[in-house]
Amino acid sequence: MSVLLLLPGFDLGARDFRRCLASLEVNLPGEPVILGGLGSWSARHAEAFGVAVAEIDLRRLDPAITQIALIAANDQDPIVTVVTSSLGERAGRTSLFRFSLAHPYFRARLEPLSIPDYRKIYPAWEAHAFNRLSPTGTDFFYYFPYGYLFRELGVGPLNEFGMRIAQDPSDLRDRAPDHKLVILYGGSAAWSLDCLHTEMMTHRLELRLRAWTEAQAGRPRFTVVNMGQHGNVVLNEILNQILFADELKPDIVIGHDGFNDMCYGVVNDTALLSQHKICYQNNLEGWSQLLHNSQNRPVTGEGERVINMRNSPQAVINAYLFRKRQLADLVTAKGGKFLWGLQPFMGSKGALHPDEAAYHASHRPYETPLGNGFQNMKMLFDQISERMDRLDADIVNVHRAFHAFGADEYLFADNVHLSPEGEERIAGLYFDVITSKVDSGAWFAA
Repeated sequence: MSVLLLLPGFDLGARDFRRCLASLEVNLPGEPVILGGLGSWSARHAEAFGVAVAEIDLRRLDPAITQIALIAANDQDPIVTVVTSSLGERAGRTSLFRFSLAHPYFRARLEPLSIPDYRKIYPAWEAHAFNRLSPTGTDFFYYFPYGYLFRELGVGPLNEFGMRIAQDPSDLRDRAPDHKLVILYGGSAAWSLDCLHTEMMTHRLELRLRAWTEAQAGRPRFTVVNMGQHGNVVLNEILNQILFADELKPDIVIGHDGFNDMCYGVVNDTALLSQHKICYQNNLEGWSQLLHNSQNRPVTGEGERVINMRNSPQAVINAYLFRKRQLADLVTAKGGKFLWGLQPFMGSKGALHPDEAAYHASHRPYETPLGNGFQNMKMLFDQISERMDRLDADIVNVHRAFHAFGADEYLFADNVHLSPEGEERIAGLYFDVITSKVDSGAWFAA
């Protein structure tokens, strides 16, 4: 059976074209792909990309085509309705997916348009009770008794907890002594929100480490596992370490974080943050309203267009570093090595690429509800950097390293989520530290 990539009735950039093709390879592996266009657009795309593009009549579609991936300008693009109505009675037997170019991110995300197609690309939908109880028509936040879960389909393999893990981690329990397991934690930027599986930083890091191992006999081999999750703060990472990683005894753990703890920390309930060092996602207050039918009791920041800062930078940073030390202690107590990563955000760069500047101009992140946190992020990160400089720890300050990158490099799809090029840069930074530690004998010496 074949997949039809139906190219749009507008000019498509070469970058988006290449990434949509790559997405089909990642999400529907082994399926032959046919490129098609409607009417005169087939010839126009063929000339633009130098490939064969068939002119498609949807009413006479080849029976071998059982899956169609549309490229839409946005979520309201009528092309979905046009295709469905043109297919007639075949519509119910044809899987429909969409690439939406509405945002700077998600552009290579193969979004399923029906519940059966959601299940097709996510077989773990019924792997446990909280997957079964979650909404079937959406793939974002859903309830889990230890925090929450988040799955974003259409960018590559996910496990039953929404993590970007293609293999069963239990296979790594009894690995050989020279087989080193690296686990990376963090929020949606660590999860690599805008990237396909093949583009994300953990995959790129593993490829670099694999090549390094093969270049010289006697070096250990590495598997890199991504346990990042959308919205995670360090407290979530601690839970994930206990729930999913502790029994694997990872050799290296990377805490690639900072942004969420700062962004949420400045607007969290003051008693929880300052007195108890508890940082949480502010939307969870709304969940509490729904669970307890307490909509008449206001959440923190109720009615504020931009939520006011409630906690001092010192209190927010204290909570972040305290929890990160807890995570480091959990790892090192089992003999692992911990890298204190500090993630970058758009303000980490020395100068913005024109596309990054255009994002800021059009999306105005400082005017969103969490805009106060965004606006103060540079100050917060610089203060964290000064504190981390005084730690007796293995530190990878990616925020500071990104100061060297300027307007000639497109590294961010939005304020904090990286482009594939940005992911490659981060993979290189972690690769340099890991290999230097191993080569020097500081780590894993015989």
